[in-house]
Amino acid sequence: GDPADQQWLLEGDCRQVHGLGSEIDAGSIVVDGPVGRRTGFAMRGGRIEVRGHAGDWLGAEMRGGTIRVRGNAGSRVGAAMPGAKRGMAGGMILIDSDGGDEVGAQRRRGLIAVACSVGANLGFRMLAGTILVFGRSGANVGMGMRRGTIGVFGSPRPTLLPTFKSGYRGPLPVLRMLEAQLACESFAPEQLSRLATTVELFHGDLLQLGRGELLLA
Repeated sequence: GDPADQQWLLEGDCRQVHGLGSEIDAGSIVVDGPVGRRTGFAMRGGRIEVRGHAGDWLGAEMRGGTIRVRGNAGSRVGAAMPGAKRGMAGGMILIDSDGGDEVGAQRRRGLIAVACSVGANLGFRMLAGTILVFGRSGANVGMGMRRGTIGVFGSPRPTLLPTFKSGYRGPLPVLRMLEAQLACESFAPEQLSRLATTVELFHGDLLQLGRGELLLA
Protein backbone atom coordinates (compact mmCIF):
# COMPACT_ATOMS: atom_id res chain seq x y z
CA GLY A 1 0.00 0.00 0.00
CA ASP A 2 0.88 3.67 0.34
CA PRO A 3 3.46 4.29 3.10
CA ALA A 4 2.00 7.75 3.61
CA ASP A 5 -1.28 6.39 4.98
CA GLN A 6 0.40 5.41 8.29
CA GLN A 7 -1.19 1.96 8.32
CA TRP A 8 0.87 -1.16 9.00
CA LEU A 9 -0.15 -4.82 8.96
CA LEU A 10 2.09 -7.53 10.44
CA GLU A 11 1.16 -11.18 9.95
CA GLY A 12 2.63 -14.18 11.74
CA ASP A 13 4.41 -14.93 15.00
CA CYS A 14 5.81 -11.64 16.32
CA ARG A 15 6.60 -12.80 19.87
CA GLN A 16 10.25 -11.81 19.38
CA VAL A 17 9.29 -8.34 18.14
CA HIS A 18 9.59 -5.99 21.13
CA GLY A 19 8.72 -2.30 21.42
CA LEU A 20 6.40 -2.30 18.41
CA GLY A 21 4.66 1.06 18.05
CA SER A 22 6.80 2.81 20.65
CA GLU A 23 6.16 6.57 20.82
CA ILE A 24 3.82 6.67 17.81
CA ASP A 25 1.44 9.61 17.74
CA ALA A 26 -0.78 8.68 14.78
CA GLY A 27 -1.59 5.87 12.40
CA SER A 28 -2.74 2.30 12.81
CA ILE A 29 -0.82 -0.92 13.49
CA VAL A 30 -2.50 -4.33 13.23
CA VAL A 31 -0.68 -7.49 14.31
CA ASP A 32 -2.37 -10.64 13.03
CA GLY A 33 -0.76 -12.94 15.61
CA PRO A 34 1.08 -12.70 18.95
CA VAL A 35 3.48 -9.87 19.75
CA GLY A 36 6.35 -9.36 22.20
CA ARG A 37 7.05 -7.02 25.10
CA ARG A 38 6.64 -3.22 25.38
CA THR A 39 4.10 -2.94 22.57
CA GLY A 40 2.86 0.66 22.42
CA PHE A 41 5.47 1.93 24.89
CA ALA A 42 5.04 5.70 25.43
CA MET A 43 2.66 5.99 22.48
CA ARG A 44 0.91 9.35 22.21
CA GLY A 45 -1.80 8.66 19.64
CA GLY A 46 -3.01 6.29 16.97
CA ARG A 47 -4.25 2.74 17.38
CA ILE A 48 -2.66 -0.68 17.87
CA GLU A 49 -4.66 -3.89 17.51
CA VAL A 50 -3.18 -7.28 18.38
CA ARG A 51 -5.15 -10.28 17.10
CA GLY A 52 -3.39 -12.63 19.46
CA HIS A 53 -1.54 -12.49 22.78
CA ALA A 54 0.71 -9.61 23.91
CA GLY A 55 3.78 -9.73 26.15
CA ASP A 56 4.64 -7.80 29.31
CA TRP A 57 4.67 -3.99 29.56
CA LEU A 58 1.83 -3.51 27.07
CA GLY A 59 1.18 0.24 26.77
CA ALA A 60 3.75 1.07 29.44
CA GLU A 61 3.95 4.85 30.01
CA MET A 62 1.58 5.55 27.10
CA ARG A 63 0.13 9.07 26.84
CA GLY A 64 -2.69 8.66 24.34
CA GLY A 65 -4.22 6.48 21.67
CA THR A 66 -5.91 3.08 21.88
CA ILE A 67 -4.54 -0.45 22.24
CA ARG A 68 -6.84 -3.44 21.69
CA VAL A 69 -5.64 -6.99 22.41
CA ARG A 70 -7.89 -9.82 21.26
CA GLY A 71 -6.07 -12.39 23.42
CA ASN A 72 -4.18 -12.34 26.72
CA ALA A 73 -1.72 -9.69 27.89
CA GLY A 74 1.28 -10.14 30.17
CA SER A 75 2.18 -8.38 33.39
CA ARG A 76 2.55 -4.64 34.06
CA VAL A 77 0.00 -3.46 31.50
CA GLY A 78 0.06 0.35 31.37
CA ALA A 79 2.64 0.45 34.15
CA ALA A 80 5.83 2.41 34.75
CA MET A 81 9.09 0.96 33.48
CA PRO A 82 11.81 0.17 36.06
CA GLY A 83 13.17 3.41 37.49
CA ALA A 84 10.29 5.53 36.21
CA LYS A 85 7.92 7.29 38.61
CA ARG A 86 4.76 7.22 36.52
CA GLY A 87 3.14 4.81 34.12
CA MET A 88 0.24 5.31 31.76
CA ALA A 89 -0.94 8.93 31.61
CA GLY A 90 -3.67 8.80 28.97
CA GLY A 91 -5.34 6.71 26.31
CA MET A 92 -7.19 3.41 26.51
CA ILE A 93 -6.12 -0.25 26.72
CA LEU A 94 -8.72 -2.98 26.10
CA ILE A 95 -7.90 -6.66 26.68
CA ASP A 96 -10.42 -9.23 25.49
CA SER A 97 -9.12 -12.07 27.68
CA ASP A 98 -6.80 -12.18 30.74
CA GLY A 99 -4.13 -9.84 32.08
CA GLY A 100 -1.10 -10.62 34.24
CA ASP A 101 0.22 -9.22 37.53
CA GLU A 102 0.46 -5.52 38.45
CA VAL A 103 -1.89 -4.28 35.76
CA GLY A 104 -1.95 -0.46 35.90
CA ALA A 105 0.89 -0.13 38.40
CA GLN A 106 1.87 3.52 39.05
CA ARG A 107 -0.44 4.80 36.33
CA ARG A 108 -1.80 8.33 36.37
CA ARG A 109 -4.63 8.64 33.82
CA GLY A 110 -6.52 6.77 31.14
CA LEU A 111 -8.67 3.64 31.04
CA ILE A 112 -7.71 -0.03 31.22
CA ALA A 113 -10.46 -2.65 30.79
CA VAL A 114 -9.93 -6.41 31.03
CA ALA A 115 -12.77 -8.70 29.93
CA CYS A 116 -11.65 -11.71 32.00
CA SER A 117 -9.29 -12.08 34.97
CA VAL A 118 -6.02 -10.54 36.15
CA GLY A 119 -3.22 -11.52 38.50
CA ALA A 120 -2.00 -10.07 41.79
CA ASN A 121 -1.35 -6.43 42.75
CA LEU A 122 -3.95 -4.87 40.46
CA GLY A 123 -3.47 -1.08 40.44
CA PHE A 124 -0.34 -1.25 42.60
CA ARG A 125 0.62 2.29 43.70
CA MET A 126 -1.61 3.85 41.04
CA LEU A 127 -1.90 7.64 41.17
CA ALA A 128 -5.17 8.08 39.25
CA GLY A 129 -7.14 6.73 36.30
CA THR A 130 -9.64 3.89 35.89
CA ILE A 131 -9.23 0.10 35.74
CA LEU A 132 -12.19 -2.22 35.10
CA VAL A 133 -11.90 -6.00 35.42
CA PHE A 134 -14.92 -8.13 34.53
CA GLY A 135 -13.47 -11.38 35.89
CA ARG A 136 -11.49 -12.32 38.99
CA SER A 137 -8.50 -10.54 40.48
CA GLY A 138 -5.54 -11.85 42.42
CA ALA A 139 -4.40 -10.71 45.86
CA ASN A 140 -3.63 -7.16 47.04
CA VAL A 141 -6.07 -5.20 44.87
CA GLY A 142 -5.31 -1.47 45.05
CA MET A 143 -2.31 -1.82 47.33
CA GLY A 144 -0.69 1.58 47.78
CA MET A 145 -3.13 3.40 45.47
CA ARG A 146 -3.50 7.15 46.07
CA ARG A 147 -6.41 8.12 43.81
CA GLY A 148 -8.34 6.69 40.90
CA THR A 149 -10.94 3.96 40.49
CA ILE A 150 -10.62 0.18 40.31
CA GLY A 151 -13.67 -1.95 39.52
CA VAL A 152 -13.62 -5.74 39.91
CA PHE A 153 -16.93 -7.28 38.86
CA GLY A 154 -16.12 -10.99 38.74
CA SER A 155 -16.89 -13.76 41.20
CA PRO A 156 -15.69 -14.58 43.75
CA ARG A 157 -14.99 -11.11 45.06
CA PRO A 158 -11.37 -10.43 46.01
CA THR A 159 -10.34 -10.31 49.66
CA LEU A 160 -9.63 -6.67 50.40
CA LEU A 161 -6.67 -5.32 52.32
CA PRO A 162 -7.50 -4.03 55.82
CA THR A 163 -6.51 -0.53 54.68
CA PHE A 164 -9.78 -0.15 52.72
CA LYS A 165 -13.07 0.88 54.33
CA SER A 166 -16.63 0.63 53.05
CA GLY A 167 -18.12 3.93 51.91
CA TYR A 168 -21.23 3.41 49.75
CA ARG A 169 -23.58 0.81 48.33
CA GLY A 170 -25.87 1.53 45.38
CA PRO A 171 -25.81 2.64 41.73
CA LEU A 172 -23.10 4.95 40.35
CA PRO A 173 -24.23 7.10 37.39
CA VAL A 174 -20.63 7.62 36.23
CA LEU A 175 -20.52 3.93 35.27
CA ARG A 176 -23.09 4.66 32.56
CA MET A 177 -20.53 6.93 30.90
CA LEU A 178 -17.92 4.19 30.97
CA GLU A 179 -20.48 1.73 29.62
CA ALA A 180 -21.12 3.99 26.63
CA GLN A 181 -17.39 4.44 26.02
CA LEU A 182 -16.76 0.69 26.00
CA ALA A 183 -19.82 -0.01 23.87
CA CYS A 184 -18.34 2.20 21.14
CA GLU A 185 -15.46 -0.27 20.97
CA SER A 186 -17.82 -3.32 21.11
CA PHE A 187 -15.89 -4.41 24.18
CA ALA A 188 -17.28 -7.29 26.26
CA PRO A 189 -20.92 -6.42 25.41
CA GLU A 190 -22.32 -9.38 27.38
CA GLN A 191 -20.66 -8.06 30.54
CA LEU A 192 -21.51 -4.37 30.30
CA SER A 193 -24.80 -4.94 32.11
CA ARG A 194 -22.79 -5.51 35.29
CA LEU A 195 -21.98 -1.81 35.36
CA ALA A 196 -25.68 -1.04 35.80
CA THR A 197 -26.09 -3.19 38.90
CA THR A 198 -25.63 -2.10 42.48
CA VAL A 199 -21.97 -1.76 43.44
CA GLU A 200 -20.19 -1.48 46.76
CA LEU A 201 -17.59 1.25 47.03
CA PHE A 202 -14.55 1.14 49.32
CA HIS A 203 -12.07 3.93 50.03
CA GLY A 204 -8.32 3.38 50.27
CA ASP A 205 -5.47 2.80 50.46
CA LEU A 206 -5.64 4.48 53.90
CA LEU A 207 -1.88 4.11 54.28
CA GLN A 208 -1.64 6.60 51.41
CA LEU A 209 -4.06 9.47 50.69
CA GLY A 210 -7.07 7.20 51.06
CA ARG A 211 -8.80 8.88 48.10
CA GLY A 212 -8.88 5.85 45.85
CA GLU A 213 -12.13 4.07 44.98
CA LEU A 214 -12.51 0.31 44.79
CA LEU A 215 -15.78 -0.95 43.29
CA LEU A 216 -17.08 -4.49 43.76
CA ALA A 217 -20.21 -6.07 42.33
